[in-house]
Amino acid sequence: MNDIVDGAEKDKAWLNDEKVQISYERITELEDGSFRKLGEGEQFSEVFWNDAVTTTLHQTHPRVSTLKTELVCQYKFQNGRIYVKTLRYKMTTRYGNWDRANIDIVLSARDYVRECSDDNLLQDTQWHNHEVYLESPLAAPDFNMYLVIRVNYDGTNNDVGPDEGWGVYIRPAQKPLIETPLSGSVVRMPFPVSGKNGLLNGKVNLSCLYNGSVRLLASATVGNDGRWNIPISLPAGVVSFYAEQVIGNENSGKSNTVTIQWYAAPRVESPANNAVVATGSALLLKGRGTAGKTIHIMTPGGGVLHATTTVKSNDTWEALFNQGNYPNGGLVEMTAGHLNMNDWSVTQSFKLLGPPAITSPTQNQEVDMRITVGGTVNTLFKSGTVNIHRDSVGTLLGTATVNTSTGAWQAQLTTDLTPGDYSLTAVHVFSGVTSLGASPVRLKVRPPQPQLTAPNPASGVNPVLTGTGGHPGATLVLSDETEEDLGSVTVTGNSWSVSPRSALTPGVYAFKVRQSISNMLSLWSNVRTFSVIVPKPTLTVPITVTDQKPSFSGMANTWAKQTQAAQVEVRLNHAQTPIVPIVNVSNNRWTSTATERWAPGTYAIVIRQLYKTLNSGWPATAVSLVIPAPLPVITKTDPEGFSPRITGTCWPGASLKLRYSDRPTVDHPVSGTNGTWTFRRDIPFAPGNHTFTVTQSYGGQTSGEAHGAFNVPTPKLGITQPEVNQEVGLKPTFEGTDGYKDAVLTIYDAISDQALGSKTLSSSGSWSLTPEAELSTGLRTVYVRQSFNNQFSARSDNRNFQVVILAPRVGVPALDGRLPRLGLISGTGGIPGALITVKLAGVTDPVADNIPVRDDGSWEVPSRLTEVGQKTLLVSQTYKGQSSEIFQHPFTLVPAAPYLESPVNGQRISSQVMASGFGYPGDTVSVHRRGGSGPHLLATTQVRPEGTWSVEFTWNAEWTGYSLSVQAKKSEFGSDNSPMHAIKTRSAAPSLTQPASQDWVDAAPTFAGHGRSGAQIRVASYFDPGDVLATGLVANGSWSVQSSKSLPPGLHRVVVWQTEGEADSVELISEPFIVE
Repeated sequence: MNDIVDGAEKDKAWLNDEKVQISYERITELEDGSFRKLGEGEQFSEVFWNDAVTTTLHQTHPRVSTLKTELVCQYKFQNGRIYVKTLRYKMTTRYGNWDRANIDIVLSARDYVRECSDDNLLQDTQWHNHEVYLESPLAAPDFNMYLVIRVNYDGTNNDVGPDEGWGVYIRPAQKPLIETPLSGSVVRMPFPVSGKNGLLNGKVNLSCLYNGSVRLLASATVGNDGRWNIPISLPAGVVSFYAEQVIGNENSGKSNTVTIQWYAAPRVESPANNAVVATGSALLLKGRGTAGKTIHIMTPGGGVLHATTTVKSNDTWEALFNQGNYPNGGLVEMTAGHLNMNDWSVTQSFKLLGPPAITSPTQNQEVDMRITVGGTVNTLFKSGTVNIHRDSVGTLLGTATVNTSTGAWQAQLTTDLTPGDYSLTAVHVFSGVTSLGASPVRLKVRPPQPQLTAPNPASGVNPVLTGTGGHPGATLVLSDETEEDLGSVTVTGNSWSVSPRSALTPGVYAFKVRQSISNMLSLWSNVRTFSVIVPKPTLTVPITVTDQKPSFSGMANTWAKQTQAAQVEVRLNHAQTPIVPIVNVSNNRWTSTATERWAPGTYAIVIRQLYKTLNSGWPATAVSLVIPAPLPVITKTDPEGFSPRITGTCWPGASLKLRYSDRPTVDHPVSGTNGTWTFRRDIPFAPGNHTFTVTQSYGGQTSGEAHGAFNVPTPKLGITQPEVNQEVGLKPTFEGTDGYKDAVLTIYDAISDQALGSKTLSSSGSWSLTPEAELSTGLRTVYVRQSFNNQFSARSDNRNFQVVILAPRVGVPALDGRLPRLGLISGTGGIPGALITVKLAGVTDPVADNIPVRDDGSWEVPSRLTEVGQKTLLVSQTYKGQSSEIFQHPFTLVPAAPYLESPVNGQRISSQVMASGFGYPGDTVSVHRRGGSGPHLLATTQVRPEGTWSVEFTWNAEWTGYSLSVQAKKSEFGSDNSPMHAIKTRSAAPSLTQPASQDWVDAAPTFAGHGRSGAQIRVASYFDPGDVLATGLVANGSWSVQSSKSLPPGLHRVVVWQTEGEADSVELISEPFIVE
């Protein structure tokens, strides 16, 4: 594929790429600024270019078509790079030959590389050698890689511009690389071929040689990643192929040649399917497969490998079958497959007939002379017969038919076996095929079991034993459970008798016999017993007890021919185990001592003598033994407040009792479950010395008393007040902790040890004490002690404090509180006999001085202060010529609350109200409605110079349940509210619609109008309101009443009220009307 390249645009485009190489005069400048001269590297050897692709670059002058250039060059791809080498050029001319032309060659790969020649090339239509080298790393496969030349011709009007003169560009074709299949691969037609090294617009052709000619097999398109793939099929007999890449007119040349191997499917041909073959001799498996390949013959799924071999060049194979996998024969399933090709043949099988299994009797089993032999065959062969032979297919001993359902067989032998060593085997005859013999079963055939009838007599020293079942010529041996030979006899017939060789020691004998012949022993006969009794031993009394451990002794029996020592066993009566070690009898005496201490209590002791498994039996009467209780042990007494914790040891599980000297008749029970005990009495002890005793009881035994003593110290006192270095008055109150009731507490001066005061404490815990005498001023140090029953506590820690004349304190007014004009100032903290001085900060003259202090330390004085505002009191006291520090007490002086004289508490008022009272001249008095949603200002006025005030305000008739109070204010300082006066509000007057003004009416006129529903209407004479003319109720907002009295003729007026509860409304005065 050849195209004309626009040189200017091409140059601009690639000069802007990330990596650019521009070469002049055979020197290459790299992007990092280094230089490399041409002529270095393997690409400059002739051998390097032997397999390069040769091509020709063409260019035609853009304006003069007769000016043409050809440049022959080579290119080669290697190790991720492209190498280019120019060989020769030829240039045409006009107007004669010229000799100053130049040719630039450009390689555009990952780098843009340009080689510019000198201006000395010849335009003479002849070929001239011209050698230039270029190289670049390869870009991505989908990159537009190309080679192109630019020519600048010599001669008149032959020059071209800097962006002109570019020729036809070519795209180099790289040899493809076939990756799969690899040479030597076994394939089946068709098969996929894939590889890499493809380039943009490339096409990969796969070809082979067939009958001496090249045959195109397939063409693959190159992907963007340079990879390609396509399936092909080779002609019969052809095993090799190769690839070429074509890009336009460029051909890469042949790739690597791949040689494959044609595939032949594996199969098994022998043994034939479903054949029956006996195990034993070597068995060859035969079949076909791909020549040279390893073939496996296995069970389907690969569980068992039958054989492995290599296929011969003629595609046949044979292998020795591994019979070890089928020791008992069975169904053999086979499939053949080439190694790692997963091409298993169709499954086929044959039956491998193995020897039958003998399951009874078992190997080396001892058997009787007449037996039954049984076994099984493989489930595939559940038919035919099994023959039993002596040794390896020797004498036929019996025959059995195989059970067709279970495969089991059983042969009852018809001949007695000879006592001694014996072996037998079995063969299976199936479908005319006889198996190998089963592994011989070795047997030990024993003579018949004799029968023991009775010892005679039933007891004694040497019994005679008789029986039947003798085998003539056998030796019959008498024994017992030890299987020791106690006597023997040679059997002459079915009946026999035998006796022990020597006298018997005491014991129980379980006699049995057996006979032997040819080194084979019969089974033991049945057992008959015979007894020799053991006499009872004696126990010496009284029994010795040392440290809770009793020691027992006495007399017992021994025998000259005894084979085991006679022993004596000691137990508690009715117990199941010995209580002391079982001991041997020596010289008819025995002794056994307890290894552990016995618990206190009373024990019933019994003994017996033992010999082997026999014993003398227990005596009818037990011997009594008493173990006394030991003293308990006191290990430590730990102080723990007013009641020490006492700890000790005892007999595990014992019950203990403690008694204390302060309550000698009271027992305190304690448990000693684990052999230790601890006790702390809940009731505290008084400080002082105390004693106690402890006893323990166990097993009905009580120990003597263990004694102990302890001391409860008088508690050390703590001082909490005054605090360290605190300033206190002349008679401070001392406070502290850990006092003890009825103890005498004394405060001492720590310097002189002089007592400053004392008291008897009425309770334990916190304490306080105020000395009667005053302390001198200055630094003082004290300590305290308490004594109880003449036992003193340790002295407390010293406490330092300062004794000073304390400044008094102000109670009224409160700190930062309010004081009304001329209010009373009072306080506390004075020293009886001291004088108080009260001043205002910033004012020289005192508010008051020489104020006496009462006996309780309180004081008070009228303030005489009238100027309101924020102020600070300065208070001090003087006592015996010493003055305290000044105490500062800020407060605010405010107006006193004014007095509300009218309306009085509980007064009824209507709309216009006059309030009045008394106050401080010049103060502003405000009148407030109180209650409901909050205070409401009604009116304000100023107090007159004589101290009175009054002001009128409007009161809404709807206001009910409210109170009045007043407040005085001077500047921004306001007084407290005056006491509240509850007010009763007079409701609005009713209306009168009849009679109207100047109406003429009867002597008993009707009056009507409107009012509040439910209210009571009262109509009275205007001239005498006490003269009630009529009453009635308002219904639905209207009322109507007739006068109960006759009015004299003339002009009249009436007054009307409506009453709700006990409150009258404002009165309504009617217009004048005329009575006829």
